[in-house]
Amino acid sequence: MLKAELTSPPSWFSRLGTLARPGGKLSTDFVFAAASQVLGRGSLILASILVANFMTVESFSTFTYFNLTIAMIATFSTLGLGVAASRIFAESTVGLDENKRREARSVLFFAALSALVAVCALHTMPDSWLVGNVRLSRPVLYASVVAITINNVLLGAMSGRGEFGLMALAAGAGLLVLLGGVGAAVHFGSVNLAIWSVLISMTLQIGIFSTRLVPLLRARDGAESSKMDLRLAAGVMRIAGPMFLTSLVVGTVFWFLGRALMGGENGVAEFSKYAVGLQWFSFILLVPSITTRVFFPRIVQASVQNSDERRKLVLMNAGANFLVAAVLGAIAMALGDVFLSLYGNDDVTDVQVFRLFVLAAIVASPVNGLGNAIIARDPGPRRWLLLQVGWGLVAVLGALHFSATGTAASMAGALLLAYVCLVPSSLLVLKQLKLL
Repeated sequence: MLKAELTSPPSWFSRLGTLARPGGKLSTDFVFAAASQVLGRGSLILASILVANFMTVESFSTFTYFNLTIAMIATFSTLGLGVAASRIFAESTVGLDENKRREARSVLFFAALSALVAVCALHTMPDSWLVGNVRLSRPVLYASVVAITINNVLLGAMSGRGEFGLMALAAGAGLLVLLGGVGAAVHFGSVNLAIWSVLISMTLQIGIFSTRLVPLLRARDGAESSKMDLRLAAGVMRIAGPMFLTSLVVGTVFWFLGRALMGGENGVAEFSKYAVGLQWFSFILLVPSITTRVFFPRIVQASVQNSDERRKLVLMNAGANFLVAAVLGAIAMALGDVFLSLYGNDDVTDVQVFRLFVLAAIVASPVNGLGNAIIARDPGPRRWLLLQVGWGLVAVLGALHFSATGTAASMAGALLLAYVCLVPSSLLVLKQLKLL
């Protein structure tokens, strides 16, 4: 009996484990990646709860506005470099020669440069635009924009290297610093201490990541090799440029759908239903996004090596994402009334809108994995940009078609239709790239 067990073919889970390069087993990497996400997002949520409960309304508004402002600016200042860093550093796990080091250094150079450009742009804005009635220190705001931009790019680099354990460690250290700073802010009644703790937390994480990246990127053959290579820098922007435009398209579409509702007769109520549905849409896709982050460096590595494993990885990623989203979606569908009752106001929720968004999340769940596979294979991810533009056009045209009703359900339906079109289109592109 024992002999039969030893000679039996490996299980699906054991085969999954053999694909666990460069960062360890997939299951272990998933746990660490999930921990880094939960600790990273949870730290700001916990900090906001503490400020809301133990400080003034003005302090809470200042703290929240500060975090929203630097997050919004970082979306633009990062310029798609996070995805570029993830791909380039994942490729470096196959072979790290001096050209690859220069390319990786170019990513970090552009991150610092774009952060400084963002600061210069902010400096030209009058207080009435930038801070309004909120008391914010401009130097701290500028430093935080630089820190969050560089930190986001380094997160992409660490993800590409498969350093999920270090990412979780950095997120945990950042959580402790942030909560300690907020505790001090509550004790002394100064929201500035809470704001400073956000900056210190991000700076600490940058320092932790640098301990791994600086030795990796140090030139090996003298000072000459550390010079910037414009051709390699252009290669970085060939990846980052389309990814920046992709982020811009996606963000604009979701904004447009919400803005279209606000202009309607019952705009505020319908927008509230849309916002609640969008929250659950994002929640259901959280786990698939973590799974995709773990799979991405492996798909890049397999693509560089032209390994047959890449097809298996793409299918595993898309299949796992769909399975998880389907399970979470089924639970959400069954308990929708219970979940919506937690909001305590029937005017801001609608079970039909909720279910449409849940269904859209299930349909959209493979997209992140399919898109990353295209990005990993396409030299300049223009195909993915074109697919996202097509997705956006379908969503916007659908919204315009349904705009006569002006309901959140019509916008959710337009979004669902767009994803129904995007999934098969992505599969066709993957087939062209010989990834399926």
